[in-house]
Amino acid sequence: MTPSVRKQSATSGPASVGAVVIGRNEGERLAACLDSLGTAPLAAVVYVDSGSTDDSVELAEARGAHVVHLDTSRGFTAARARNAGYRALRELAPRTELVQFLDGDCVLEEGWIQAGRDRLATEAILAAVCGRRRERFPDATPYNRLCDLEWDTPIGPAEACGGDALIRMRALVESGGYDDNFIAGEEPELCHRLRQRGWRVERLDAPMTVHDAAITRFGSWWKRMVRSGYAAASNLDRHGVHGVRHMVALVRSALLHAVLLPAGTFASSLAALAFLPWLAPLPWVLLALLYRRQLRRIAAGRVARGADPIHARTYARYTLLAKWAESLGVLRQWYGRALGRPAGLMEYKPKPSDPAPNDPSKARSSAAASTPEVATGGASHEPLAGGRASEPVRVGYLVNQYPKTSHAWMRREIEGVLATGVEIDRYSIRRVDEPLVDPGDVREQTATTILLEQGAVRVALAVLATVCTRPLRFLSALRQAWSIGRNHPRGRAFHLVYLAEACLLLRFLQRRPVGHLHAHFGTNSATVALFTHTLGGPPFSFTFHGPEIFESISPRCLRAKIHAAAFVVAISHHGFSALERWSDPDDWNKLRLIRCGTDERFLAEKETAPPAEQRVVCVARLSPVKGHLVLLDALAKLVEEGFDPQLSLVGDGDFRPAIERRARALGLFERIRWCGWLSGDGVRDEVLASRLMVLPSFDEGLPVVFMESLALHRPVISTYIAGIPELIENDNTGWVVPAGSVDHLVDALREALSLDDESLMRIARNGAEAVRERHDSQKEAARLAALFRGTNAA
Repeated sequence: MTPSVRKQSATSGPASVGAVVIGRNEGERLAACLDSLGTAPLAAVVYVDSGSTDDSVELAEARGAHVVHLDTSRGFTAARARNAGYRALRELAPRTELVQFLDGDCVLEEGWIQAGRDRLATEAILAAVCGRRRERFPDATPYNRLCDLEWDTPIGPAEACGGDALIRMRALVESGGYDDNFIAGEEPELCHRLRQRGWRVERLDAPMTVHDAAITRFGSWWKRMVRSGYAAASNLDRHGVHGVRHMVALVRSALLHAVLLPAGTFASSLAALAFLPWLAPLPWVLLALLYRRQLRRIAAGRVARGADPIHARTYARYTLLAKWAESLGVLRQWYGRALGRPAGLMEYKPKPSDPAPNDPSKARSSAAASTPEVATGGASHEPLAGGRASEPVRVGYLVNQYPKTSHAWMRREIEGVLATGVEIDRYSIRRVDEPLVDPGDVREQTATTILLEQGAVRVALAVLATVCTRPLRFLSALRQAWSIGRNHPRGRAFHLVYLAEACLLLRFLQRRPVGHLHAHFGTNSATVALFTHTLGGPPFSFTFHGPEIFESISPRCLRAKIHAAAFVVAISHHGFSALERWSDPDDWNKLRLIRCGTDERFLAEKETAPPAEQRVVCVARLSPVKGHLVLLDALAKLVEEGFDPQLSLVGDGDFRPAIERRARALGLFERIRWCGWLSGDGVRDEVLASRLMVLPSFDEGLPVVFMESLALHRPVISTYIAGIPELIENDNTGWVVPAGSVDHLVDALREALSLDDESLMRIARNGAEAVRERHDSQKEAARLAALFRGTNAA
């Protein structure tokens, strides 16, 4: 369609020009902008304010501008502001033929209005013209220089103009103006519709505006690039692949370089790990070479257009890095469209309270301080939550499987920490594969987020989002996973899975921020916490429970976790010494001893006489490491000696069939009460129904069930390993025997079952007193909460 204005005489008098300035919190930059319009022959000046909280409105009114307040009941967009501005201009000056749009952070170059008006007068088919926009302080920060290079567009016919442009009023009215629904990229969208109606857009070889980007932080530049990707996706969504060509190209390039190529490389490397591990690095090498070639191509193109080679190389590096931010913007637009959730205002400018945004020296120092660095295991934390001590403290708890019947002590710890005023969000990597019988565990399950139940698609999207928004940190975490997985029993493939889980956890922490992340056990849950921190998540810590950890991690991995952690908790002196052994001496100041605690219900239990029946109780997961077969062999020998032992076996597990076979072979099956998993009250009842507790483990930390048994005035027989002798002492609080020794266990059982009630209760009282002194769950939880508060305040 040919525009109706085409029949206008090219020799008519000078067209009347009005100006529309839009802004939000521009402050002194707005004052400079409006002052620059004072020398131009303008019919009227309209300033559209988008909810500024500074003195922008007062500055505009003082300079004689007509102020339009954008309706706050709808989301702010530049498109809405420009539409409101030109419509107000039509009412103020109905004969206005040309509109000079100007962003509030720009200063109009003297002579531009005349140059633009003259060019529009020569060709009636021209709808809009724009000139050279320059950055005010291009050398202040690398981000300002990038803007200056970005705005150096080719002279001649243009596909689109930017926010600063001289546009015919008639063209605006015929096209309906800007599209109010566009969050960003409204100018290219308008220009596309104008060209569809037969109009043309042109870039003149003339200075137009001086822009004050004041981008002093990497984060501001990154947000600007996310906004650019969102704008391109919005245009593609509106006009398809045959719409705004450079926007279509931007979407394709961003997805190719930041999504498809890295994803393909990751998949190829993972496949190589499974079949030809020595080939695993090759895909990454090829990707690096491809990126290097792209960098050279971009830099050469800028040099060919007259840019300084040093600036051209900087431009190339940031242009390639911007692909990740742009791809995030693209995905954000697609995701919002799919859910029907349009984005809000996408700001990237510094707030007016930021110091001297247009001061080159201060901007340069600020940029240097904020230039992104590759994160390491001890990388500084990108805050996901406030860190002031006066704010409520929220902690994330991360466990491999939670809640779990054998982890009732952890539930008590959480309850104790909650009682101090600390808020806790629970995260479990996977759901426990056993029934929950305790009502407390059932309640905890409803309050726990299970990461791996979010689905493979959400995990993949979380990885992709992290790659796009935190590329340097992701590469650092990837290098970390590759390094500590090298000598790990589970290998590198598992650590890549842990990295994916960390990306997913990070997304949850972004939606509901925490000031600290705490993992229980030093295995994969602590590894996920480590990777989450490296990706920019909160400070983390973990609780180290026992020597069994060395079966599933390497000393190198444990050392890396300790080094990166804010603090590390050991539940026993034995565990504390193990941490000292496998950490650098410089990190010993991070180690803390906080014991597992016993429920108040057990501590408050009154002393009761033991039953006359020779019943012993064993509470543990039915696993080879717990030594159940040794216990059965010892009981069989006691039967041969004339004793009448009975066993309450509380717990369940994969080893139960083997235990049942041994019990039948020894003729003990009928002497055993097979209880399975019980609630806390059920365990209490079984302990009180027995004379003592027995658990001849091969490997342990310090079982909480021992503390519960002693608190109920029932002595304990166990093995002389790890932290157990710290609580169980021969002839004082119980008996300890060499692990795996049936004969020594028989001796201990014979002695315990032969004691009269008073002698047995004397030992029981000593044990109860030791538990009260060292293992009060409320006191230990308060100590842990104090550490959380200290880390949050730091």
